[in-house]
Amino acid sequence: MNRRKIERDIKTSITGVCSRHRLPIGNVKAAANTVVTVLLQEAHQTKQHHHKRLPKRPPELYAERPIRKECGRRENVVEFLRRVWKPWMDVNALTRADLAKLDGGAYKAVDNWLRQHGDMPRDINLPFSRGRPRKRRVQYHSQPP
Repeated sequence: MNRRKIERDIKTSITGVCSRHRLPIGNVKAAANTVVTVLLQEAHQTKQHHHKRLPKRPPELYAERPIRKECGRRENVVEFLRRVWKPWMDVNALTRADLAKLDGGAYKAVDNWLRQHGDMPRDINLPFSRGRPRKRRVQYHSQPP
């Protein structure tokens, strides 16, 4: 399906929705262009996800990370993940299960981080598995009388 056909279908859909709900049509072409651009970007990212394969060996082991000269210490697990595993996290190609297989030390450090901090920073995309995302548990608190 080419871009023009997608644009035409989206314009038709937008026009139909606007007329059904008696909304001003405005600039349907601009809206369609924006929607098509977003859809194509998402499709491109999905393709990248399938092409970005995990390495058979880790680029660097967490246990062998060097001491940083500027601060005189080794980087923590979050800094390590950003530096070493970011390309795979950005395309959702790395899971915690993968990390456990490739670098057990980093996996244990992630567990320790989660125990101490409760959650990873937002830019660290490290799901449990590739399936459906795990739902967070909702905690219910009873109201005092």
